Amino acid sequence: MFRTALALAAVATFATAPTAGASAALEWVALGDSFAAGVISSAGPVLVRDGCERTRGAYPRVLSARLGFLWRLVDVSCGGATVANMVDEPQYPTGRHLPWLGVVDPAYPFPPVWPQVHAVSAATDLVTVSGGAETVGFPELLSACESLGSGHDGDESPCRDLFTSGADGVPTVAERLAYTGVAVDYLLDVVRARAPLAASIVVGYPSIIPVDTGTCLRVGGESYFEFGHTTYADLDWLRTGVLEPLNALLAAKAAAHGALFVDLDLVTRGHDVCASEQWVEGFVSRTGDWAFVRPNLAGHAAAADAILTGGSL
Repeated sequence: MFRTALALAAVATFATAPTAGASAALEWVALGDSFAAGVISSAGPVLVRDGCERTRGAYPRVLSARLGFLWRLVDVSCGGATVANMVDEPQYPTGRHLPWLGVVDPAYPFPPVWPQVHAVSAATDLVTVSGGAETVGFPELLSACESLGSGHDGDESPCRDLFTSGADGVPTVAERLAYTGVAVDYLLDVVRARAPLAASIVVGYPSIIPVDTGTCLRVGGESYFEFGHTTYADLDWLRTGVLEPLNALLAAKAAAHGALFVDLDLVTRGHDVCASEQWVEGFVSRTGDWAFVRPNLAGHAAAADAILTGGSL
């Protein structure tokens, strides 16, 4: 309860405009994967080409610009980061190198980056965490579901069948979620050990797949602005069997560690990949760039708003 109160106090401080006589800035460390880093061109220009692809329009930068000198942002989020990359494994970032899609990043390969939690110290006042999707393997699931969906009717679930059966030694989603839960527990324990007085905020994932998957396209080139050939049944499963359980897991772990949970799924409903007003791009952005299902500028702005208001708009 004490640490939850700290996190709520941090949100209240976030929302307070700095005054001319403000003392030294409070330190905020942002940990996270692509949903914090930005990565895609639809989330703004890349700040530094180190392979992590942190963009100017990603929510940590949006909040930092709003807050001025009251908070000092230390943004170590990195596209493609697993929870292990946040806590104890160096990451070898790939930038925008997607050879399986025929996309080559001329700056690849990039130097490894330290585990993100190294940026957290006794001087840290607040830590935000956006992670778990890479550990579950959500990008892998998206790719597999799109590939398997070709040639299947919309009500068939070839992807769900593969990733729930454990056939051919493929880790099931249940196993992946269990492992992710252990990893998030460890991360939040390490954050507390490194910064015992800091508040922590766990940021969930936004609404990505609509409840009515029949609104999504499955044929023609324009389907790649959404989920390509993924079947409607598999999209339902990705939402109810992967994303919703992942967000529930993150909420439970936040509560267990006295952190605040920001429910982005709740506040971004109606702005999924298949919505007329997308806050998350599909496989390809509306501008024709590879996006691989990540938030755009509007999605990051919504995340910033939600964090400022403690998770509900």
